[in-house]
Amino acid sequence: MIGLDLAPERLRPLWLIHDAHEARIGDMVFPVHQAAVAVEAEQFPGCNSSIFQGVWAELKRRHDVVIHAAAGIALPTKAERDALKAIDLRCLAIEHRDFHRPSERRWQHELDGIEAGRGTVRRFMPPDKVADQLAARFYRYLPALQAEAEF
Repeated sequence: MIGLDLAPERLRPLWLIHDAHEARIGDMVFPVHQAAVAVEAEQFPGCNSSIFQGVWAELKRRHDVVIHAAAGIALPTKAERDALKAIDLRCLAIEHRDFHRPSERRWQHELDGIEAGRGTVRRFMPPDKVADQLAARFYRYLPALQAEAEF
């Protein structure tokens, strides 16, 4: 819901399904992802690229293709993916500020220099209210995105 409020009107339908693949393959938090890449580098010294990162990215891409086709929405362009990533990092900064205690470990948004900015402090919402709001907003934006995908 935070990202939905931050996203420009045109990106909102894409925002609502940008992590839908996580329902099928799970969400890998950034520290676990970093650890997997580090272990791979230790196990295969001298390897110039991460097989793990490539496989994970391809697995997400394949799920996204099917999810977007089922929703009747074209996959996001590179510019749209970049904009969604920026919104994601801003959400992370807000969530860090509003829902987590301070820690010594630096979060990705801190590494990237992204700040939460000013705004309303967020509070937890019951899951049924979040689900209802997400569904209502998705169906509100879906027709415009489907019409765009037909061109």
